[in-house]
Amino acid sequence: MSLGLEQEAFSRDVAMLLNEAHNLGYNVRLGEAMRTEEQQALYVKTGKSKTMNSQHIKKLAIDLHFTKAGGDGSIVYPKELGVFWESLSKMNEWGGHWKTFVDKPHFQRSDKPRA
Repeated sequence: MSLGLEQEAFSRDVAMLLNEAHNLGYNVRLGEAMRTEEQQALYVKTGKSKTMNSQHIKKLAIDLHFTKAGGDGSIVYPKELGVFWESLSKMNEWGGHWKTFVDKPHFQRSDKPRA
């Protein structure tokens, strides 16, 4: 599949994730989606990322922050939304499930399907 078609599939899944979050009573604060290689290099240098192969550079990742509707405004990262995200496609990964660099705000469409 071409990069453009992958980006379109990713955006459809993001829309479904946002709807699911709202249906479960979460408000969503959008974080970073597109990232330049220069910005990624800065994140690697400062330890905010471990790789120059970020899906943000390909517009296939987004960082999302959630608050509970009617709550105190505290940011939360519900595992149920990570599980939902990964249920949409074998290509989808949630950073909250990563072992070496946990990144709970991070939702991405990967280059290869999960095992």
